[in-house]
Amino acid sequence: MMKPDPEIYCLSLSHLGVQPEEAVFVGDGGSCEHKGAKSVGMRTVCVQHLISYNGKNGTKIRKSADTVIKRFQELLQILPENP
Repeated sequence: MMKPDPEIYCLSLSHLGVQPEEAVFVGDGGSCEHKGAKSVGMRTVCVQHLISYNGKNGTKIRKSADTVIKRFQELLQILPENP
Protein backbone atom coordinates (compact mmCIF):
# COMPACT_ATOMS: atom_id res chain seq x y z
CA MET A 1 0.00 0.00 0.00
CA MET A 2 1.10 3.56 -0.59
CA LYS A 3 -0.09 7.15 -0.37
CA PRO A 4 -2.87 8.23 -0.79
CA ASP A 5 -4.47 4.86 0.10
CA PRO A 6 -6.31 5.44 3.41
CA GLU A 7 -5.04 2.08 4.68
CA ILE A 8 -1.47 3.36 5.00
CA TYR A 9 -2.62 6.18 7.27
CA CYS A 10 -4.80 3.84 9.33
CA LEU A 11 -1.90 1.42 9.73
CA SER A 12 0.42 4.23 10.83
CA LEU A 13 -2.14 5.52 13.34
CA SER A 14 -2.61 2.01 14.70
CA HIS A 15 1.15 1.52 15.14
CA LEU A 16 1.38 4.86 16.93
CA GLY A 17 -1.64 4.11 19.09
CA VAL A 18 -3.39 7.39 18.29
CA GLN A 19 -6.75 8.41 16.86
CA PRO A 20 -6.87 10.38 13.58
CA GLU A 21 -8.01 13.56 15.35
CA GLU A 22 -4.89 13.36 17.56
CA ALA A 23 -2.53 13.20 14.58
CA VAL A 24 -1.20 15.70 12.07
CA PHE A 25 0.05 14.62 8.66
CA VAL A 26 2.87 16.83 7.40
CA GLY A 27 4.07 16.59 3.81
CA ASP A 28 4.87 18.44 0.60
CA GLY A 29 1.62 17.44 -1.10
CA GLY A 30 2.95 14.98 -3.64
CA SER A 31 1.01 11.79 -4.35
CA CYS A 32 -2.27 13.40 -3.19
CA GLU A 33 -1.09 12.53 0.33
CA HIS A 34 -3.12 15.24 2.06
CA LYS A 35 -6.32 13.91 0.51
CA GLY A 36 -5.57 10.43 1.85
CA ALA A 37 -4.76 11.68 5.34
CA LYS A 38 -7.87 13.86 5.46
CA SER A 39 -10.04 10.94 4.33
CA VAL A 40 -9.29 9.15 7.61
CA GLY A 41 -9.79 12.28 9.74
CA MET A 42 -6.24 13.58 10.18
CA ARG A 43 -5.35 17.28 10.16
CA THR A 44 -3.00 18.06 7.26
CA VAL A 45 -0.13 20.50 6.83
CA CYS A 46 1.60 21.24 3.53
CA VAL A 47 5.28 22.19 3.85
CA GLN A 48 6.68 24.03 0.88
CA HIS A 49 10.30 23.98 2.09
CA LEU A 50 11.34 20.86 0.20
CA ILE A 51 9.56 21.46 -3.07
CA SER A 52 8.24 24.74 -4.40
CA TYR A 53 4.97 24.25 -6.31
CA ASN A 54 3.99 26.79 -8.91
CA GLY A 55 1.01 27.24 -11.19
CA LYS A 56 -2.32 25.45 -11.10
CA ASN A 57 -0.92 22.20 -9.68
CA GLY A 58 0.66 24.09 -6.77
CA THR A 59 -2.57 25.90 -6.02
CA LYS A 60 -4.47 22.60 -6.04
CA ILE A 61 -1.93 20.99 -3.68
CA ARG A 62 -1.98 23.93 -1.27
CA LYS A 63 -5.80 23.92 -1.23
CA SER A 64 -5.85 20.21 -0.36
CA ALA A 65 -4.14 20.85 2.99
CA ASP A 66 -5.72 22.34 6.09
CA THR A 67 -2.67 24.55 6.67
CA VAL A 68 0.25 25.62 4.48
CA ILE A 69 3.65 26.51 5.92
CA LYS A 70 6.94 27.42 4.28
CA ARG A 71 9.33 25.90 6.82
CA PHE A 72 9.11 23.11 9.38
CA GLN A 73 9.78 25.57 12.21
CA GLU A 74 6.30 27.01 11.63
CA LEU A 75 4.83 23.78 13.01
CA LEU A 76 5.70 25.02 16.48
CA GLN A 77 3.32 27.95 15.96
CA ILE A 78 0.35 25.88 14.76
CA LEU A 79 0.52 22.80 16.98
CA PRO A 80 -0.79 22.83 20.54
CA GLU A 81 1.80 23.01 23.31
CA ASN A 82 0.22 20.23 25.35
CA PRO A 83 -1.53 17.81 23.01
